Amino acid sequence: MDKYQIVALMMRAEHQVINADPFSLAAMLAEQLATVSDRLNEQEMDRFIKIGAAVYRAGLTEFGSGVPVEDLFPANENWPDGPQPGRSGFRERG
Repeated sequence: MDKYQIVALMMRAEHQVINADPFSLAAMLAEQLATVSDRLNEQEMDRFIKIGAAVYRAGLTEFGSGVPVEDLFPANENWPDGPQPGRSGFRERG
């Protein structure tokens, strides 16, 4: 499938089923990218990360503030080797 076919599919109403804020979209992209990241080279992975960063930045622009990484994923996930090794990944709210 080429980029024109992909964008055409994205523009069809039946594919516009995800209604989420830019932060959630960046998290969804990260989850899907994690499933194929071992098949991508460094340049491809870097490009996807930059696209995700642009989506996240759109959220910053739209809402005026960011969201902690651990708030983008289920609270039962852990981050021992993740982007913030100092954090447990568990939300601590009381």
